[in-house]
Amino acid sequence: MPEQARQEEKRKTDASMQKIENALDAIIIPECRFDDLVLEDAVETIRQLGIKHDPRAIPEERKGVNLLIDERQIRRAQPKALAQRISMQLGPTPLGALLNALAEFAGVSYRMDPYAVTIVPSPEVDILFTRRYPTERNLGIEDNARAFFENEGIQFPKGTTAFYLPGSEELVVRHTSQALSKIDELLKHPTHPQRCYVIYRPRADTYTITNRQLSTQRFSPFSTYKLPLTIMALEDQHVRYPGQAKWYDPLEHPADPWWPISWTTQPHDLRSAFQHSVNWYFQDLAAALDRQRVINHLRTWGYGNGVIVGSPRRYWLSSALKISPMEQIQFLRLFQEEHLGISKETTEATKQVCLVEEREGRRLYAKTGTGELESGWIGWYVGWIELNAPGDATYFAILCLDHTIETVRESRSHVVSQVFDVIGWPSE
Repeated sequence: MPEQARQEEKRKTDASMQKIENALDAIIIPECRFDDLVLEDAVETIRQLGIKHDPRAIPEERKGVNLLIDERQIRRAQPKALAQRISMQLGPTPLGALLNALAEFAGVSYRMDPYAVTIVPSPEVDILFTRRYPTERNLGIEDNARAFFENEGIQFPKGTTAFYLPGSEELVVRHTSQALSKIDELLKHPTHPQRCYVIYRPRADTYTITNRQLSTQRFSPFSTYKLPLTIMALEDQHVRYPGQAKWYDPLEHPADPWWPISWTTQPHDLRSAFQHSVNWYFQDLAAALDRQRVINHLRTWGYGNGVIVGSPRRYWLSSALKISPMEQIQFLRLFQEEHLGISKETTEATKQVCLVEEREGRRLYAKTGTGELESGWIGWYVGWIELNAPGDATYFAILCLDHTIETVRESRSHVVSQVFDVIGWPSE
C-alpha cells in the first residue's frame, strides 16, 4: 500500500475510534439493572440502552455504540465468564463507565476497535496456543526444551510447556502468543548454542546429517583451511615434507595473549605446525602462494565460495572465504579420492601431515578450526577415517556455535564423541 494511502487509512481509523470514545462519554444511561443475566444478554441490554439514550442529532441507525463479544477467545481463555450470572443495578452512568462496571463484574475486558467495542478476555488471563516447530537435532533443545527457553528468559507458568519429539524432530510449545513470538525469533535468529555434523559413507553412498539447515550454511573455515593451504604449498613447491623447521619470530609475528605456548617456544616443520595449528607458520605459507593460483585452485576444487579478499594472512580467518559442512565433505572426498588434480607425492605428503593417530589398524585424518564470529564462537572438526583399506573411508564434518571459546570447545568435544561412536572409531 502506498504511503499516502496508509496515512489516509490511519486517519480514518483514528477518527472512527474517536467517535466511539466520544459516544461512550456522551451517552448517559439514567438507570441500568441486570437480574441474573448471562454476559451475552447483559451486553445486548447495554447496546439497546445506548441507542435509546443517545442524545446526538444523528440518524437512528447510527445511534449508540456497536458492542461485540469475541466469544471464541473468551471460550478458550475464560469459558466460565460466558455462563456467569450477572446481577447489578446502577443509577445515572455514562455508557463507558457502565461497560467498565460490567467488565469488572464479569472478570473480562474490552478493547476499542475502529467500528465497535469488543468484549475480550481479561488481560490477566493469558490465552494459550500450541505451536509445532520442525526442528533439527543438535540445536541444544532436545534434552530439555523448557530449561533451554528458560535460560533465554522465557518463563513457563502453570499450563504452559515445551518439549521435543525425537521421532518427528518437532519442538512442541504451548504458551501465550507473546512468548511464542519470542520463540519464533529465537529459532529464526538463534543466539543459543548450535551443533551440526555430517557423516558420509561412500560404500553405501549415504549421509547422516543433524541440523540440515546448519549443514549447508557457510562460515569462515578458520584453521580447517590449513588442509588446502598445505596441499597448495606442497603442490606449488613452496614447502617440502617434512621440511625444515622454523623458529617463531616475535618481530614478524607479535603474539596474541590467547596463543598456545607451543606456538612460540619450539621450532615447527609442516607436520608439527599442522598438528599444533600454528597460525604464524601458515600465514607465512599463505603469503608465499601466488594469489591467482590460489583462487584458481579454490574454484576448481569447489572449496566453499572461493572468495579471497584482503591480506593473504587473514582471508581465511573470519573474512570473505566461507564454506559449509557439506562443502567440507565434498572437498575431503575430492582429496582422498584423488580428484583434485594434484600429484601423488602431494597427496601422500598431505596425508602424513594431517594423520592424527592410528588405532587397531584404522587411521584418523582431521583438522580442527576455532574462531570468533560477530555473535559468538565457532568450532570445526573435519576429516575422514580409513576403516580397513586406504579406499574404505568415512568422512565427517562437525560444526559448533556457542557463546565462548571454552563452551564451543566443550560442545565440539561432545559432538566428536557422538560422531566417533556412529562411525565406529575404537575407544581408548
